[in-house]
Parts: sequence; structure tokens; C-alpha cells
Amino acid sequence: MRRSVFVHVSVSLILCLLAALRIQAEAVPDAEPISTYDDGAALIDVFFSDLKQGRVGLVRLIDANLADGQILVFGATYPTFVIDDARYAFVSVPMEQAIRTYEAQAQFIYEDGDEKTVSFPLEVSSGGFIQQSVDIPGIDESILNPEIEANELGSIFDIASQITEDVLWDENGFNLGVNREFTSPFGAVRLFNGTYNTLHTGWDYQASTGESTHSIASGRVVFAGHLPIRGNYVLIDHGRGIYSGYAHMSVVFVTQGQQIYAGQRLGRVGSTGRSSSAHAHIEMIAHGNWVDVADFLMMYRDNGPTSD
Repeated sequence: MRRSVFVHVSVSLILCLLAALRIQAEAVPDAEPISTYDDGAALIDVFFSDLKQGRVGLVRLIDANLADGQILVFGATYPTFVIDDARYAFVSVPMEQAIRTYEAQAQFIYEDGDEKTVSFPLEVSSGGFIQQSVDIPGIDESILNPEIEANELGSIFDIASQITEDVLWDENGFNLGVNREFTSPFGAVRLFNGTYNTLHTGWDYQASTGESTHSIASGRVVFAGHLPIRGNYVLIDHGRGIYSGYAHMSVVFVTQGQQIYAGQRLGRVGSTGRSSSAHAHIEMIAHGNWVDVADFLMMYRDNGPTSD
């Protein structure tokens, strides 16, 4: 019971913060770095004290004549992008990443072809994922089939493995654009009908059938269609390895390949796929990892990202 109350309060706080994001959003979060590391010339600005499993953190690289850069950690490479003449990277932590301090490496690539690497510590903490029981009477048992779910996830990640070089989001950054109560958290381990465990890859928020579902940022539609679990689904590429997905819609208004602006209507809320009632589901992939979309959006509030 205590855990349920804590989640409810935390979710309500997140919604209050996200409701203000329309005005405060920028292409990158407007924040002061928590830590700075250097080798006497090159600087690494880190905008978090630690990163929870399934979360995203912002890192900035600064040096003269910098042509490119990347962050290497968790056996993965996180490319940088340029906003206002500065190089940034969104570093995503896999949900199953071991909890400990890692040695991350920032690779600086210069206009004359020279390169250098500067190391810095990156602490991974617990994602705090909860367990939920979900009962859906009369559910089509086929959508509780692990193979069907695995195939769907494989199809989504086949698409999301493509890294668009350009930044497709604009000066509006990322924002939810609605003021609703989230009802089911990211990362929850769900037991469906007492028989099947699965992972909740996004957040749900309360909405009625027929209400509009909107894009959290500009980008390009890379999938628009029906999936067994997610029902009517839209996946948007925002560039540089960032994707957002919108599930269970009753109808979809966009098509694959279409350019999307921030806040554009994608479809209408519904209860298609594996769903017990009408609601909106939003999820995010960053560099091949499911990440907490609400936590990501919170980085765009006016006082910047936090570690809590």
C-alpha cells in the first residue's frame, strides 16, 4: 500500500511539472551542469549526479575546433549533436544495467583529425521498478503469447536501430502538452491475468475514447499501423537515436514517412491491442534502450534535469 501511494504522489508531481513544459521547452534543457571534468583544455559538463536504470542523462562536450564527439559507456556509443554551437549527447541506461559506478569516456574529435579521450565517472542507481497485477477478463489469449510479444518488440527495435544523423526535433524541444494523471509507470513488471509476466515500456495517462493523441516533438513517422500488443501504433523518429511511440489508439491520422511538428495530432485515444480500457500510452526509445519518457520530459522544465 505504501508503494502505491508513493507512486501516485510521484506521478501527480510529474504531471504538474510536465504541464508547464509548453512555455519552458527548448531544443536542449536549460540547466547548469552538476559536475565538470577536464584535462586542462577539453571540458565535459554532466547534467546529472547519477542515472537510474532506464533513464537518460545529458552530457556536453566543449573545446575549441571540435568537429565531432561521442560518449562511450555500457559497451555502447552515444553520438553527440550540435545545438547553438555546443555538442551534447543523450546517454541512456539500459533497464537491466548493473547498479555501480562506471568509467565513461568522452571522445573529442577535432577539425584537423586529431582525437583525444577524457574519462569521467558515471553512477547507475536503481530504477525502482514496481510490480503490478493486471486482470483483463475475456482477453484474447494469443496476445499473452511471449513469442508474439517478442516478435513485436523485434520489429520495433529493427526500426529504432536506425540512427538518423540529423536532429529532427526543433526549438520546442520535447513536451507532453496535456495535463492528465499518469496511471501506470514505466518499468513496471506486470502480471497479466495471474499467468504472464511482461514489462511496461512506457507511461499510461487517463484519457477518454476519441480524445486526440499528440506528438511530444517534431520528427518523422517511421511506423503507423496495427500491432498485436500495442494496437494502433505510431512510432516517430526524432533524430540522433531518439524515438517516441504512441499505442492503443482507436484511429491513426498520420502515415509512414510523414514529417511531424511538435504537438501535431497523431490519432485518437482508444483501447486497441492488449488494453483493458481506453487510455493513452506513450513510450520512448533512446539509442536502442527503453527509457522513462516522463523522466526525459522532466529534463525540459526550467530548472533542468535532476537525479531524483
